[in-house]
Amino acid sequence: MEVRFPPQCCQACMAREHCTTGAKGRILKLLPQEAYEALEQRRKEQDTSAFQKEYALRAGVEGTISQAARRTRMRRSPYRGERKTHLHHVQIAAGINVVRIIAHLQAQMQGTLSRPERQATPFARLREVARL
Repeated sequence: MEVRFPPQCCQACMAREHCTTGAKGRILKLLPQEAYEALEQRRKEQDTSAFQKEYALRAGVEGTISQAARRTRMRRSPYRGERKTHLHHVQIAAGINVVRIIAHLQAQMQGTLSRPERQATPFARLREVARL
């Protein structure tokens, strides 16, 4: 289901800068009731320590795969055969480990081991305005 707010409604809104920058107004897409309830239940599960512990492992693996895909030719092997391709992937993994170790040591020397905060999404900013 889709809810469209006309541009005239959005132009007069006090929370416009926190909601949308589109010239055509705000468009909200709503889920069916069952899907919404399942999503809400999953969001509640995300607050548990067991979920966060499990997800931390997954996030580390996903980050490594993403870094390998972005920085190397991991998606396309220049070799034929499973053995040579596997060796290529092992070399990529070793290279990523070296890059991460160097980055960690540099951050440690500079005293900046924490990650920068991510910018809030437009919907999250709107939610914060609505709470005020």
